[in-house]
Amino acid sequence: MNMTRKCYVVSGDKETPAKFYGVFQVAKVVGESPLIGGHSAGQVMEPVAVVEYNGQLHKAYLDQVHFEDVEAEKYVQ
Repeated sequence: MNMTRKCYVVSGDKETPAKFYGVFQVAKVVGESPLIGGHSAGQVMEPVAVVEYNGQLHKAYLDQVHFEDVEAEKYVQ
């Protein structure tokens, strides 16, 4: 069973062919703000896509991943 999907990772004007593995969550620990009334310590989390190209796994922002088998929808504003 194939667990990947063909896609392109877009960075500027460059499209790199890749394999999409899925969407995962990256968490980063942040310390308490030294400022009075600043944020408390905790975690900041964001979703990222895991893709493979050039023989390595990479993380990409979700809006950088374009799937090969889907035609882009055009929105009229």
